[in-house]
Amino acid sequence: MYKGVKFGEIHTSSYGLVLSKKTIETPSPKLETVDIPGADGSLDMTEYFGDVKYNNRKIKLEFSTELLGNELLSMYSDIQNSLHGKHFDSIILDDDSGYRYIGRITSISLTESRISRIIIECDCEPYKVSITDKVITKTLKSVTFPAGYGDVNKDGVIDVIDSGKLNGLIGASAITKDQITRADMNLDGMVTKEDLALLNRYVSSDGTLSIQEYADRNFGFERETDFQIDFGRKVVRAKFSVSDNVKRWDLYIDGVLYGKYTNLTSPGSAIPVVISGVHDIKISTETSGTVSIAIPQAKL
Repeated sequence: MYKGVKFGEIHTSSYGLVLSKKTIETPSPKLETVDIPGADGSLDMTEYFGDVKYNNRKIKLEFSTELLGNELLSMYSDIQNSLHGKHFDSIILDDDSGYRYIGRITSISLTESRISRIIIECDCEPYKVSITDKVITKTLKSVTFPAGYGDVNKDGVIDVIDSGKLNGLIGASAITKDQITRADMNLDGMVTKEDLALLNRYVSSDGTLSIQEYADRNFGFERETDFQIDFGRKVVRAKFSVSDNVKRWDLYIDGVLYGKYTNLTSPGSAIPVVISGVHDIKISTETSGTVSIAIPQAKL
């Protein structure tokens, strides 16, 4: 198969074009200099605010075709109508099919001869971006439950008898540390009517989960999971998603609340975040589970 280029959903092979030559310029750095009167040279401040930034790069693509005359001119008009002046989020070279360039087509020219040439020139962003995202998965923190949690009467079974025992501890003047540990369903260090309501919820459940599993999923324990991610030098659209069992979650970036989300109507749906560089991430949830971050990989 002859090599070509795909602009969005349009492949040059559909016009009978064969990629014969390509020129991909290196993007020039954005230099920041300060001229100091009375001194030699200038002060280079290019990296004062971080990594070197780059200007757009030029890409020149030369195609060959055996079409002649009216067929050639008709094809030339068609390709101009489809491509010229348009911006594409995906310009993929068959020789480098794992990455896409992002840019606008600025020129399309035709030179007619026995083997005619069509040259397409593009003004593209400095970085090319991977077709397949890098996915980072983090386990969200779970709650640690004390030994004997929920087994208030110490018989190894959690049932209505434990509920009755817990009810008798509410407001009791003499209560041991062990009794608090076993009866404190919301882990707040006290035994109250809220603990009784939570234990009753478990007792009335179908019993397929242990009390620890049930409490972790259903008792609304708030937990925070912290980690750091390097999103790369280029600004990318990263996508955050949590496992289906996580119903509500909050996303913090560098200690600032980015958004509050529910996972009720569209489980597993991704939240896009435009970001670059290294950042501290915090996920606050009421249930354990996982969070996945899909990050496009960019390179010059």
